[in-house]
Parts: sequence; C-alpha cells; structure tokens
Amino acid sequence: MSVSFRPRFTVLSASFLILAAAVLARPAAAQPVCANGTGWDVRYDNLAGTSTSTATCSDTFKCEKAKSTGPVIEKVNPSCDPKSTTCSVRVRVPLEFPGNLQNIAIAGGSFGAPTPQVYWFQGTPPASCAPRFDPSCGQISICGITGSQYTGDFGDTLLTVGGLSCSNLTSPQLTTFSISVFSCESRFSCPKRLDISGIDFTPTAVAKALGCPVPRKWVCDECKACKLAGHGGGSPAGKGGVGAPGDSGPGAMLRYAAGGAGGPGFAGSAA
Repeated sequence: MSVSFRPRFTVLSASFLILAAAVLARPAAAQPVCANGTGWDVRYDNLAGTSTSTATCSDTFKCEKAKSTGPVIEKVNPSCDPKSTTCSVRVRVPLEFPGNLQNIAIAGGSFGAPTPQVYWFQGTPPASCAPRFDPSCGQISICGITGSQYTGDFGDTLLTVGGLSCSNLTSPQLTTFSISVFSCESRFSCPKRLDISGIDFTPTAVAKALGCPVPRKWVCDECKACKLAGHGGGSPAGKGGVGAPGDSGPGAMLRYAAGGAGGPGFAGSAA
C-alpha cells in the first residue's frame, strides 16, 4: 500500500509570499506633520545616529546649539519628471541635535526632556522669538511640539509644495524662508538657538534644482552690438534672435530674445 502526503504548507506559503510582496510594495510612510498654519505642508522626521554632547546645563541636561549642513531642494517622488507633469517639490533641512538622546535618557523619556523645536518663518526670523515666554512668533509652522517630538540626535524638517512643473512655478508658497531651531528652550538658564536665514525656495531656485530649461541671458558686454541710438540693432552672431526698433533712441530699449520668457517649457509659461 502506498501512502502519499499532500504538502499542507503550499497554500500557507503562497499566502505568505503574497503578503510579503504587498508589504514590500507598500510606499514608505509619510513624515509626521508639524503644527502647521493654514495651507502649509511642513513635516519632520527622526533619523538614526548618535551625536553626544558635553555641554551640561545646571540641571544636568545637555544643552548645545543644533547644527545643519544647509537646505536641499528635491522632488518628493524622485522619478517624477517636471518637464512633462506636475510634481511635489520640497525644501529639506537636515538637522543635528547633539545630546538630545542623552536628555531623553536623563528625563526617563521624551515627555520631560527638553527636546528641540523648529520654527518656520517667511522672510527673516524675529530676533525676539522665545517660545518659553510666548509660542506665537509669527511662524507658519512649529515642528517638535509635545506628542510629536524629535526623539533622536538627527532629524529633518521639510516644507513641501505640490502641483509644480517647469511650466508652472507660480505658487505663492515659492518664496524665501528661514527657520529657528531651539534647543533646551524650556531650560531658562541654557537655551540655545540656531537661525538659518535665506532659505531660497523661489521659482528660480526650484527651476534650477529641477533641471528646468533656463531662459537665455547675455551679459551686458555681449550686447554692445545692439545698443544703438536712433536706429535698429541686431543680435551678436550666434546669440539667437533679438532686435531693436528703428529710431528707438537712447534710454529705454525694447528687446526680444527668442527662447526667452514665454518660450514653451520655461518657468511661468503655459504648457
């Protein structure tokens, strides 16, 4: 008599493989949202790594000014092509908080630790901003508030604007920003502050970061051939189409450079 066994793990194995594939295919979780003003999308992220500090405050906490390598403009989806479709674009500011993990260990958890906070501003940060006295400084967002704290020695803060393309960089949120990073702000004797001003997220900076076509520009010395008084002028050889109206006189001059503003695919142009 022959006995055959049907492998009972076949269905289970297939189910496991399907589940594993689904998990692997799942997109990465979005960064947690900060306390944002209306219409703004600012988020934060905790990153791995250790940065110890010896800057001890009077109550044993480590209070040291945050550090940053500077802002980076990037697409949220790296495969998105702004020349052919709209993309979400963000300015990301990497941050280092020396001693933050030490403080959380000293406090026995993040709740009682003086974890850092990041304030976002349009324009220049107000010098008088001191969250321990008044949390409202005219900011557009605060990252690191209670319940959504920075719990590592490294992190990011990110401001995102959606619906952008090389032919549509007209969002009013494309402007210049600044951030203030407060460390040990709740410790009255040891607060530290890092200001990063002039974060350029203007249409010109975004177009450059995305690799969008840039309108042709000539330095003034190369345009001497077309600076004529009283008669028409043409462009220097090999510089593309440009012309000055005849009898236009000195002073104000009208120019048109082929492929300049208004050219298909250039910032601010219709698709």
